[in-house]
Amino acid sequence: NEHESFCNRAELSFTLLSDPNGKISREYDAWNPPYSARKTYLIDPKGIIRAKWANVNPRKHPLEAYNKLKELSIQ
Repeated sequence: NEHESFCNRAELSFTLLSDPNGKISREYDAWNPPYSARKTYLIDPKGIIRAKWANVNPRKHPLEAYNKLKELSIQ
C-alpha cells in the first residue's frame, strides 16, 4: 500500500500513523478533508498533550520539537 511504501522509502525508524478516514485526526482537531493537517503533538506517557504545533515547516520543525522535548524532560 502507499503508506507502507512511503515509510519504507523514507527509512523511518518510528511508526507513522495512517489515518485515511480522518478518525484520529478529527479527535485532535487536525482533519482538513480529504487529508490530515500537518500538526505535531507532544504527548507524555500519561496521555497529556504537553505541546502542539500547527502549520509546521518540515525543514525546521524537527529541531523545534526536539528542543521542546528536551525542555519538557528537564522540568
